[in-house]
Amino acid sequence: MNEITFQSKLTRSMRFFKYGIYCLVFLVGHLTFGQAVGTIQIGSGSNTSSGGTGIPVTNFDYSYSQQIVSSSEYAAGGGIAGNITKLRYKPAAVGDVLVWNDLKIYIANTTKTEFTSDSDWVSFSDLTLVFNGVISPTPVDGQWFEITFITPFAYTGGNLVVAVHENAMGWQGGHEFSSYVSTSNTGIVWRQDTDNIDPATATIVANGRTSNLAQIQFVGAVAPCLAPANIQIVPTANGGTVSWASNSNAVDHEWIVVANNAGVGATPVASGIGAISSAIVTGLNAATQYDLYVKTNCSGTDGVSLWSIKIDFVTNCDVTPLINENFDSTQPSLLPFCWTFIGGDPMDFFSGHGWVVDYNGVSEPNSFEIFNGLDNLSDYILISPETNNLGNGTKQLRFFAGTGETNVELIVGTMSDPTQVSTFTPLPGGVIQLTNQYVEYVVTLPAGTDDYFAFKHGNLDSFQDIYIDDVVMMDPPVCNGVDFGTGTATEITNVQAKLSWVSTAANFDIEYGEVDFVQGSGTLLTNVANNYVLSN
Repeated sequence: MNEITFQSKLTRSMRFFKYGIYCLVFLVGHLTFGQAVGTIQIGSGSNTSSGGTGIPVTNFDYSYSQQIVSSSEYAAGGGIAGNITKLRYKPAAVGDVLVWNDLKIYIANTTKTEFTSDSDWVSFSDLTLVFNGVISPTPVDGQWFEITFITPFAYTGGNLVVAVHENAMGWQGGHEFSSYVSTSNTGIVWRQDTDNIDPATATIVANGRTSNLAQIQFVGAVAPCLAPANIQIVPTANGGTVSWASNSNAVDHEWIVVANNAGVGATPVASGIGAISSAIVTGLNAATQYDLYVKTNCSGTDGVSLWSIKIDFVTNCDVTPLINENFDSTQPSLLPFCWTFIGGDPMDFFSGHGWVVDYNGVSEPNSFEIFNGLDNLSDYILISPETNNLGNGTKQLRFFAGTGETNVELIVGTMSDPTQVSTFTPLPGGVIQLTNQYVEYVVTLPAGTDDYFAFKHGNLDSFQDIYIDDVVMMDPPVCNGVDFGTGTATEITNVQAKLSWVSTAANFDIEYGEVDFVQGSGTLLTNVANNYVLSN
């Protein structure tokens, strides 16, 4: 006899209830885990962060830093509210990894937009520990390294703060990280040699605040329509070729170019609609900084992405017919665009250098300093932008030069290759003995095939500085044949002097007067000859 077991109404109801629970769990799971996951990049460009206020780590034994990532930066990278499971940093130079690779990393949602003082940290109690250990595998120069979180972090859609506590003993690492410039005081840094801290209990007074923050890539929930990834531009003199990695649901892409740091809302200087993976930019100025943004038009109901993160670029230098450089638009310790300098080693204390300084300018404030340090055996050469054969005999070079030392020599010459010292050729009369006052010098550029003029340190002794300002390559003045700035006074007595100048002409007008007289108010002599003897 077969046994038959009857189910009660309650049992059937329970099974139906369980089935409903399973369906609900499935639906909730789909909503939670069904979000697209991708890379959200914060910051771009070639800036680096290092030294005493470096983020994420400094060049001290120990450090603790916090950086704010704004909700707009996160959204521009395609990020939306949801779990974050990883982050990445990009070291421009790894250096000695053993002095910085032992890290504790914390994250928090925050309403903070800046650090208003050196004690205005995000409270430790608000932070969530997401990584604790030694970075592995060993990072590589110029490549992102990835840190997997202990548990996913729930990002709520506002600002984020990322805190990094560096616990590896040692400081001479030579490391630097790819960075970007955010808004003021969005980074805060404590650092110390010998004594570490516990940020959970310590009252921390920062050693500095900064806007130069580490570039970061988060791995988390992303929007259905994303800006393209891996945006790159190969510049030309008047534009460039842009390429990117398109998303699978992309229909096409829009791009704009705006002035440097003008922001995505500025009026574009160039724009267009690109194909699936590239675009051509034209109509820009040579040797100029610009910002590029790209966004995606997606298929179906996925909509349009936000604009990408800013891509900084500089258009290439172009052959220039004339040059007028006073160095005042260049930041100290840098070179002007399209100029080249040979010599010096920033890692060698005894070596010299060549860069713009914010003092000793004829036209204030800046000038260019060539300094040979303790090494007067190496070459130190400032080289002009590229020209077309230096005008092939139709141009002259005017500049001011001086020194704070004695027995200092400057050599003016031409070059065919700005990277090869061997191509430097001194000009006739190009060896100049400098004085401790600025003097304007005028040099006729000869016909030839060299495209660059150059200023070379004479290296007669060590620790000699040379200052150069107001460099002009120009057409000779309308009164052709007169090299202005070459005038000299010789055979001076108490009643007369012989006045001479370099010229191919025969008749001249001269005006003279007491020191600092205003031209037009002096004594005018007409139709005089060169080597004129002026008598009282």
